[in-house]
Amino acid sequence: MTRLCFHCQFFSPFGKDGADLTEADWNFGELEGFCQRQPPEPGEMLEDERGEKYTACSSYPEVFACDWCGEFRKRVVVPYRGPEEAFGVTSTIVCL
Repeated sequence: MTRLCFHCQFFSPFGKDGADLTEADWNFGELEGFCQRQPPEPGEMLEDERGEKYTACSSYPEVFACDWCGEFRKRVVVPYRGPEEAFGVTSTIVCL
């Protein structure tokens, strides 16, 4: 395994859950997504037709699966467990 965004827990691919990534999704490193290592960055300062300034929407940095950085953390897939299995909790709904 290489230390690329594709294998990082902070990589959130567009249109797919990161936990469901397989090697078939690699697409020669062209898979795009967000890096969610840090909070979203403020958008750029824009000006509307009346000259009023505003800040564009915030977003996470966009990256390719073949990118890398010094903040890499290996993606660990933890299967979802419902509350019954995870905590031994059962609940009953009573309708009156």
